[in-house]
Amino acid sequence: MTTIQNIKENLSIAYVRAIAAKAGVNISKPENDYGIDLTLKEVTSIQRPDGTKRFIESGVAIDVQLKCSHNIEVKKDFIIYDLEAKTYNDLIIKEVNTQRILIVLKIPTNEAEWILQDEKRLEIRHCAYWISLHGKEEIKNNSSKRIEIPVTQKFTPEALKNFFKNIKEGVKI
Repeated sequence: MTTIQNIKENLSIAYVRAIAAKAGVNISKPENDYGIDLTLKEVTSIQRPDGTKRFIESGVAIDVQLKCSHNIEVKKDFIIYDLEAKTYNDLIIKEVNTQRILIVLKIPTNEAEWILQDEKRLEIRHCAYWISLHGKEEIKNNSSKRIEIPVTQKFTPEALKNFFKNIKEGVKI
């Protein structure tokens, strides 16, 4: 057996892997932990001189910090999550080349409901949301920062494809 924290981390990785697979995006996991859990890499196709198509990583990437919790408030049009100050300050850094996002997977309180499975489906419950904290102000406290993520910012294959489109157009996500 493993810890609940490891189970939550693996659930959030599985969720992001499923979304990335549907979007046709590569995922890598950094060997060492410097505040980034996964890197998502765009895959594009090139036409070879002989007419064949080859798929390659485009060089456009997004770094991801993952969180998984049942301790998330839903207020009107936002989910509310208390993020560790250290993690928050890692995600706001402006002096990085790769854009960073936070993905928060909201799971049920009852552990038995985290995954539902039968012959017709495998369901990870409930939903993941994303936010970019780039350019926000550093916080000085050592505890946490309350994050409000619009419920419209669901982490979906379409959202992921739009991230890469925006990055290539020079838009911050």
